[in-house]
Amino acid sequence: MYVRKMSAQVGNDELLIHCFQDSLVGAALIWYISLNKVDIKTFKDLWEAFVQRYSYNLNLAPNRRELQAMTQDDNESIKAYAQRWRDLAAQVRPPLEEKELTEIFLDTLDQFY
Repeated sequence: MYVRKMSAQVGNDELLIHCFQDSLVGAALIWYISLNKVDIKTFKDLWEAFVQRYSYNLNLAPNRRELQAMTQDDNESIKAYAQRWRDLAAQVRPPLEEKELTEIFLDTLDQFY
């Protein structure tokens, strides 16, 4: 999202590097702050360091087991829960068939439903 948002600034490495920290939180921000600034001369250097550090996240797509383990939070409406569940289900790879999605979702619901 950051690259897409800053696409008008391509070529302005100083601004891209400076603003990058605003898109980070938690451990990623701590990682950024601890970078050796001597090693980061261009935005490409920063991008490569970031990808090297966090590329493992690409393989962390949710799976069927995570969908099956989801539960509706206290005070969460069924509509909000269904949307949260569907958002996670859309990330499962390989994608699930609609029938299987429905079965898994129904199995996560309280007996009340």
